[in-house]
Amino acid sequence: MIVPDAVLGVLGGGQLGRMFTIAARSMGYRVWVLDPDPHSPAGAMADRHLQAGYRDQAALSEMGNACAAVTTEFENVPAETLEFLEARLPVRPGSAAVATARDRIREKTFIREQGLATAPFVPIRRPEELEPACAQLDMPALLKTAQLGYDGKGQVPVTDLAEAQQGFTQLQEAPCVLEQRVELALELSVILARSANGETALFPVSENVHAGGILDTTYVPARVPAAVAEQANDMARALADAMDYCGVLAVEFFLTGDGQLLINEMAPRPHNSGHYTVDACLTSQFEQQVRTLCGLPPGATTLLSPVVMVNILGDLWEPGTPPWQQLLSHPQAKLHLYGKREPRPGRKMGHINTLAASVDGELRQQAAYILTTRTSKLSSHAGQRAYPGGRVDPGESPEQAALRELEEEVGLALSDSSVLGCLDDYPTRSGFVITPVVVWGGPGAQLEANPEEVAEAHRVPIAELDGPGVPQLRSIPESDRPVISIPLLGSNIHAPTAAILYQLREVAIWGRATRVAHYEQPVFAWR
Repeated sequence: MIVPDAVLGVLGGGQLGRMFTIAARSMGYRVWVLDPDPHSPAGAMADRHLQAGYRDQAALSEMGNACAAVTTEFENVPAETLEFLEARLPVRPGSAAVATARDRIREKTFIREQGLATAPFVPIRRPEELEPACAQLDMPALLKTAQLGYDGKGQVPVTDLAEAQQGFTQLQEAPCVLEQRVELALELSVILARSANGETALFPVSENVHAGGILDTTYVPARVPAAVAEQANDMARALADAMDYCGVLAVEFFLTGDGQLLINEMAPRPHNSGHYTVDACLTSQFEQQVRTLCGLPPGATTLLSPVVMVNILGDLWEPGTPPWQQLLSHPQAKLHLYGKREPRPGRKMGHINTLAASVDGELRQQAAYILTTRTSKLSSHAGQRAYPGGRVDPGESPEQAALRELEEEVGLALSDSSVLGCLDDYPTRSGFVITPVVVWGGPGAQLEANPEEVAEAHRVPIAELDGPGVPQLRSIPESDRPVISIPLLGSNIHAPTAAILYQLREVAIWGRATRVAHYEQPVFAWR
């Protein structure tokens, strides 16, 4: 056991190293950080910042002589660096686990060897392997570099062999995996801490929403059935046990539209989706990193409060100074900035944890739109997801009908001034024409579902329209038009609702001119 006042080393000086350093120093340890950046966020908080490259033998020797144990902030530390330090002192996680996690080919193969499910994939090391790989998988697919890919980088979507060949060239013919796209309902993650003797503590399962390939929002507890959360925990634990892992491990999952749980990837370190633990759990993921590094038992992972974590990207600085007053107006919002000097679009500058009585309660305070689940009592489209709506009565305009139906179905009474405009008419296969009316319901609007028409009213965050695979397009033999669907609320929502959702995102939110009437509906909606 390594006790306080000992020196701990961390390889990497970014935000994860910074939060590890804060946790370690609060527990009475001293911290040395090795990072070449003179302005590294972790280096600014450390007792000593070794400003050197990760292969610098003199710096590594100095760290090895001074530190009682060393950990890593990211998985792309050179293998020879870890091996050099491992010969001198405890390094956790060890080089073997890091080597497995840093290479997608090795990682996904290892996961499969443990009998754990992943999306179908084929390793690609040479151009001539692309053609049989495309024949083996159902397209579309993603071509992902085996190393150095993160936050959507190093990935190219492909729909056929020609695009796969172009993508491989674009990725400079680096080793890749060709991974079949899956119909995604949700992304989840499990963060666990495992000691050297196998004692394991798991944090609550996180539900993650990405925008532009970057994690945008994390909801805890995840809004999934208990059986799904238990399965995710079991799979993560099995993976850690198979590696005889020591440290903090993050395992990311895809939950498919048909309820299948697939491991996407793992990270041998604390994870962005675990930042909520700093404010919402009895022990943070960074304290767990200190504990497992020092031979202490993992701390209790009790969730003290439901929480929503939102990343703060450099984009927030583009108009000028971020609106801190607005961001911190919530009395239970906790701001964490990483000390980075230069904000850039897509760069993670910090995050906010907002504690709440419930995740659903917090969602009421976020920008969102309304979907309903139609009651089983209805003669048509019973149980389906839909916008509030109905027929236009004689003498009504579409806008007037929309406001009336909104009040009748979900109890939201709005004036004519709330109408923002209309999207394109959408002709349905069942013979109707839908006129989507966009209205502003105001902040924190209360909904009350009419039990005669609506089984449940859903407030869905706008950010979930920017998740991976949104929209999903597929071809069917019955039509030459692509079928559109969007994974939401644990299932796939199809046209016409999906088409309207997509146009809402493109036109009303992002200001991009987009037509959707050409998108097909599934065959079951034709009748």
